Amino acid sequence: MANNILHLLFFFTLIFSCCLKKTLVYGAVEAAYHVLDMKSLVPASTCSVSTKGFHGMQIVHRYGPCSPLGRENSPPDSRQILIKDQARVRSMNSLTSNSKYAIHGEGIVTADSFPPQALTLFGRDIGAGNYVVKAGFGTPKRDFNLIFDTGSDLTWLRCGSNGYQPSESSTSINAKCNSGPTCPFNVNYGDNSSASGYFIRDYLTLKLSDMYSDVFSNFYFGCGLQISPGFGSADGLLGVGQSGNLSIISQTNQMYAKVFCYCLPGSHSSAGFLLFGIEAQRTCKTKTTTPLSRNPNSPAYYYVNLIGITIGDQRLDISSKAIMDSGTVITRLPSPVYSALRSEFMKFMSKYPRAKQQQDQLLDTCYDLEGYGNVTLPNMVLQFPKLQVNLDPSAVIWKERESDSQVCLAFARNDDVPDKLTIIGNHQQRTLKLLYDIGNNKVGFGIGGCAN
Repeated sequence: MANNILHLLFFFTLIFSCCLKKTLVYGAVEAAYHVLDMKSLVPASTCSVSTKGFHGMQIVHRYGPCSPLGRENSPPDSRQILIKDQARVRSMNSLTSNSKYAIHGEGIVTADSFPPQALTLFGRDIGAGNYVVKAGFGTPKRDFNLIFDTGSDLTWLRCGSNGYQPSESSTSINAKCNSGPTCPFNVNYGDNSSASGYFIRDYLTLKLSDMYSDVFSNFYFGCGLQISPGFGSADGLLGVGQSGNLSIISQTNQMYAKVFCYCLPGSHSSAGFLLFGIEAQRTCKTKTTTPLSRNPNSPAYYYVNLIGITIGDQRLDISSKAIMDSGTVITRLPSPVYSALRSEFMKFMSKYPRAKQQQDQLLDTCYDLEGYGNVTLPNMVLQFPKLQVNLDPSAVIWKERESDSQVCLAFARNDDVPDKLTIIGNHQQRTLKLLYDIGNNKVGFGIGGCAN
């Protein structure tokens, strides 16, 4: 009898310990925090990227030491970046449609020009947080430094003496239009910046590795003649949005089957990559994916269903369609969700001194870590259907200035739109391998950095 009781006690102990272990794993208690060296948040002054053996098109931060734009004089401070970031979010909140251009047969037919409240994409006034890629155009090929943007479906270049010159390319052809011998384009952005010109058809060259490139002989893009000053020294824009047959996704569909992958670097002094097709699948292959959708009111954007955020050992349930956007810096959450996240973050950070709140500051939960060599941060996981994504520790916080020790929770509330739009920004995407399979309406998230 005593032996039977002991056996029963042993059995129930096993059940209890097993269930407890499952609870700990689900709640992420065993990995509820990270210890981050404060020195790792200070950007390096030199580029640490080696191009040898690198696959794909390199993505670098526009104002980092790896930038081909020469850092455009001096980069804006973090407060300026966040002000510009908020302007982009406002324009996204008011966006109704992106492109009204389409390819028909042998030419391009335009409907109306872009709407006046289109995307605020880049420039010293808005896009300090954006990323740059290099692509080749024309014959002989010339490389141009383009802003990488998943929220736009039109690629355009600066034309003229300091940019792309159709007369110097033996394969350049003016795109036909039903309204005349040339086909004009006009893009207006939310900060009143603009670009206009006409459409060109020419060769596009995308780098796969040191040895190989893919060439597309009939690629349509805008030749920009009137460019407002706010665009800085970037040569144009590489639109990687999913709508319209003028997007790079549609124009390369026969070779790449609407599949691409990118990884944004974890620091300003390193590089990420952009890949298409089979190479994208091979490099960014993930075991699990989550559904990808689109909104007819903003068809270029990539939407996913964000169902929760785990911070430390606490899961916050959400039901929100979220835009994956490479051009927004800080992730925006509906106000109730942000308030809950902020509350949990403050509990976790209670041992650190709070920083003084500045008026009209976007990030409202900041700490003064003067004298702290390391900081213990909560682990953060984004929850999607069938998929959990661990954020890089540096993606949880935002360092206010290079010269001081103030850090803030790198999330913000989005109060500018009635339908509680959620935007997953590029600061939270850093070091993730994002694999988009548009034809099958799914996206995968790979962790572990941008080494490929």
